[in-house]
Amino acid sequence: STVTTTVDAWDPDLEEGGIVKYSLSQAVGDLPFSVDSETGTLRTKAPLNYEERQMYSIILRGEDQGVPSLWAEVNLTIEITDVNENVHPPRFDDFAFSVRVRENQPIETLVTTVRATDADPPGEDSRVSYRIVSGSGLGFFNIDSQGNIWTEAVLDRETTPHYWLTVYAYDHGVAPLHSRAEVFVLVEDQNDNVPLADKPAYSGHVLENCPTHTSVLRVSASDA
Repeated sequence: STVTTTVDAWDPDLEEGGIVKYSLSQAVGDLPFSVDSETGTLRTKAPLNYEERQMYSIILRGEDQGVPSLWAEVNLTIEITDVNENVHPPRFDDFAFSVRVRENQPIETLVTTVRATDADPPGEDSRVSYRIVSGSGLGFFNIDSQGNIWTEAVLDRETTPHYWLTVYAYDHGVAPLHSRAEVFVLVEDQNDNVPLADKPAYSGHVLENCPTHTSVLRVSASDA
């Protein structure tokens, strides 16, 4: 048991009339407290759980041993302080993930889903959320509460062929714990550029009656 508090009552009477005994009001019922009748020390008699109840209100009586006996009561309010029971951080299935997405897709295109699990008991200590904290893709991608990663911009492979994302999975305990994963996003090419000739026009000369497969001129073009 844990000492919660000690109440001290004083009675100026002599002999039995000045001896004070302490007790809890019958209204306390099954509350997890007991009091030492001699010292007035209030102790817990069962574990307390902040998540189940944050405050108790009880009545403590001090009664002398005179005949007839006299008594007084005091109201006690006991506030339960939460302690950090958060032991396990969320864990991803892997440290690094590699995914592909085609360029020129509309905003809010789903890229991939990353998931982390937390071994703490059900509650805020095991509720997992996600956020992108750094990487070259910061601002180009977003992540929701389910670990789904979406595009936040139209991607262009010719401008940026790949991105790195650092993703945190964190719980909601009093002192939150987190773990990280790296996501490599490769932007796949789409055939969105036509070939371009090096010159706007070409001219060449060839002799009449030349044999088949005679070279006339060379045309050069490039494709982005």
